Order: sequence, then C-alpha cells, then structure tokens
Amino acid sequence: MISKKKYSIILSFVDFFYSCFLLAIPVLTSNLVDIAVAASKLEHPDLMPLVWNIVGVSIAIMMDILLYMLEGFLYFRFSLKREKEIKEDLFYRIFQNEYHQVATYHTAQIEQLFTTDIHNVIRKELETIPDFVRQATRLILAIGIVVYLDVWFLVLILSCGILGFGLAKLYSKLIRPHHHRVLESEGKFNGYILESIAQMKLIQAYDATRYSNDHFDALNKNQIEAKKKRNRILFVANSGFFGFSNIIYLFALCYGAYGISIQILTYGSMIALVQLLNNIQTPLISFSSLWNQYNLAQASRKRIQDVYMLSKEENNNLINDFDSIVFEHVSFAYHDQPVIKDFSFKIKKEEIILFQGPSGIGKTTVFMLLMGFLKPDAGRIYMKYQNEEFPVSRNLFSYVPQENILFSGTIAENIYILTGKSREEAIEALKLTNIYDEILELPEGLDTVLKERGSGLSLGQIQRIWIAIALLSDRPVLLLDEFSSALDSQNEEIIMQRLTELHKTIIFISHRNKEMENQRVIPFVEV
Repeated sequence: MISKKKYSIILSFVDFFYSCFLLAIPVLTSNLVDIAVAASKLEHPDLMPLVWNIVGVSIAIMMDILLYMLEGFLYFRFSLKREKEIKEDLFYRIFQNEYHQVATYHTAQIEQLFTTDIHNVIRKELETIPDFVRQATRLILAIGIVVYLDVWFLVLILSCGILGFGLAKLYSKLIRPHHHRVLESEGKFNGYILESIAQMKLIQAYDATRYSNDHFDALNKNQIEAKKKRNRILFVANSGFFGFSNIIYLFALCYGAYGISIQILTYGSMIALVQLLNNIQTPLISFSSLWNQYNLAQASRKRIQDVYMLSKEENNNLINDFDSIVFEHVSFAYHDQPVIKDFSFKIKKEEIILFQGPSGIGKTTVFMLLMGFLKPDAGRIYMKYQNEEFPVSRNLFSYVPQENILFSGTIAENIYILTGKSREEAIEALKLTNIYDEILELPEGLDTVLKERGSGLSLGQIQRIWIAIALLSDRPVLLLDEFSSALDSQNEEIIMQRLTELHKTIIFISHRNKEMENQRVIPFVEV
C-alpha cells in the first residue's frame, strides 16, 4: 500500500507531453528568426511562412500553459488522496501488529512516520518520478535537436554531461546515510520535547529544569550536527552543479558567436542552441536535487516499511465465552529479570478474584499476559469452553487500566472511540458508575472538551468513566487494575456493589481494604 504507481504514471505522461511542446518552441523559434532574417533581405517578401511559424510558436506555448495547469491540478488532487490512503493504511496496520513490537517505537517516531516520512514518500511518487520523466524527456529531445543543428557542439556538451552524471551518482552514495541520520536524530529530539512537556510537573517539582535543559541541548546538538554534515554535502553538490552549468552556458555563447562569424550557424540556429542548452543544462542540474529527493524518500519508505514488517497479531478473537481460564506453570521475565515464575491458577466463569500482593510483583503483568500483549517465556495460558481448549481470546475482557488517561476530545467521543456505543447507551453506563450527574454539571455535559490525557477531569471522575467504558463493552470478564484508587469510599462501595450484581467474572487488583462479595484471593509472592 506504500506505493501506488498509477498516479506517478499519469503525471509522468502529462510531464512528457509538456516537455515535447517545450522543446518544440526553440525549433519553431529558430525557423521564425531565420525566416524573418531572410524576409528582411527581400523587397517583397512572402509573409505567410512567418505567420504560420508565429501560429506554431503560439500553439506550443499555449499547450505548455494548459499542461502546466493540468499537472498542478492533478498533483494537488492526487497528493491529498495519497496522503489519506497512506495514513489510513499505516494507522490500521499499526493496530494489526503485536503490541510489544509497536511499543519499541517512541511516540515521536510514530509521529514522524505520519508527517515527514509520508510527505517524502508522496513527494517521490508525485514530484520526483514525474519530474525525472520531464527532465529526461527534455534532455533527450534537446540532444536530438542539437545533433541536427551541430553534432560537434553535442559531443562537447555530452562529455560534460557524463562527467556531471558521474558526480551525481557519487553524491547520491554520500548523501543517503546522512539523510537517515538526520531522520533518526530528529525523531529522538522531537520525542524528548513531547515527553518533557508531558512530564513538565515532575521536572518542575524536582527543580530539574537545568538538567532537563542539558539533555535537551545534547539532543539538539546531535540533530544540528547531523544536519550540518548533510548540508555540507548538499552545499558542495549544489554549488558544483551551479558553477558547472554556468561554464557550459558561457561556452555555448562563445561557440554560437564563432559559428555565426564563420557562417556555419545562422542567427536562428544560435538562438535555438542557447535555448536548447537550457533544456540540457536544467535537467543536469535538477538530477542532483532529484537524487536527493529520491534518496530521502527511500530512507522514509524503509522506515514505514519496517512497521509493515512487524509481526501481525494472531487473530484468536473469535470466541467470546468460556467455562474457565487456566494459567499453567507460566513464567515471564523483563530483560532477564524474572517477574513470574512457574505460576498457576484457574478462574471459573462468574468468579470474583482479587490479585493480592505488593506493588511491582507482577499483577499487572498477568493482566497483560491474559490479554495477549505479552507472551509467556514458559508455560501455557488457555481457556476451556464446552470441554475443549482454546487460546485465550481478548474478546473476553473489558479492561480498566491503572493509568488514568483519556483521549483529547469530548467525553462522548472518548466513549465512542473505545466502544462504538450510542449516546443513550453511554448515559446508562455512566449512571451505573455514579458519574453522570457530575458530567451534567459540566458546562457542555457529555460534549465537554477534555485536553490532552483527559485533563479537565479529576482522577476519580476519569476512573468512573473508564469503568463505564468497560461495562459498555459488555464482555464476560472485567479486568480492573487499581480501578478505585482515586475514588472516595462512598463511590467505591456503590460501584463495587453494582459490579457484583452484573454476574460477570471480575478479576481486580487493589491495595485498599475494600472487598467484593464472595471474592477469592490469588496471592502473589516475590520470585
């Protein structure tokens, strides 16, 4: 999905015909000048050939204008369409991949994929490739016309052109790794900006602004140094090609003047050669920047392609009911540090289970293993249903995380994003979690706009909205991770009582002393 050739082909055809009409102009201009010079020497010249050549030049110029406008119209149309297609496909693909692999990317790296990298890929498709066709067409047609006018002039120009092409290839080889380093250093730099703003309270609370600034300066210095090294190569290459092209232009003027003086060139031929030189010179210069754009796009394309190469998540979400869930001799470690070792338990349908133990002992990790976000290093996790064993399906679980974070946007949008439920259904769930009356007191009710991470609500309000979201999902198992840590005791008692009346399997983590009716404790001990 990253590449779609039809847009490049259409624009390349338009640019091809644009170049054909562009190259017709110097030929017709040459004839026009020679006819005018010849007519000026006659007492009663026939002006019809002059008129027909003026018409021909006018038509060629008008066609160039129309094709230029068509190319611009198609570019803007195709670029928006491709941006929509690539962003949609990349976003959908990210959520098809295994979570633990996507989690290796920094948020800023993902953001860069959707901005800089996609822009570079689209520019390659809709600018670089069609522009290469245009410039190559100009170069080939110009060479053909120069052969017709003066073959020796062409030999000298082509000798310079071959030298220029070789230098462009060398430049391409040198610049590619620098493009990659710039993208990587920018990703780290932008990532730290996002993180430091998100953690601004902590930085200020620890009076760590100086140390934060030191780290910012180091990252900024790294990305500036990467850009400096790249820009040095860009400067040398662009300056070299500019100087090279001007030397060729000077040579053409001198050669044309000499040709007229010894009568091997007409005035029209000299004008045509100078115009054609521009159509040889411009492609040679542009190939440098086109190589630059192409290599930048290839680096971006590889970064996007790396996401497509991540392991896709196995689809085991077909079964949404169970008789029991079994953890059988499961072990798991973070970076060779064991968290769970030879851990076993069995949970029956509609049981209420409390995972009990100190912080950092692996309770949340078990939740992640149950939902398939982590894979066990040893042992089996499965469910039994109708006397058969199946992999545990994520469709079984409604999850309330311990992180009290919501999306920016309205409360109603948050609920729809995660459940797809109607406004009326959302209201019933919010009433059940004892939060709806408080939402009504907000200026816009359910349409109250939350800032980043749900800022604008208290932690207790966010927790109750999350519980409402879990209930709206209407799945047989509730996974509640510190779901009442920010609730007052009254709300905690009301919600716990209502949850026990739902006849669902409930697995919860809590460090508070409140208990649910008929709960069973699964203790966690240090490995």
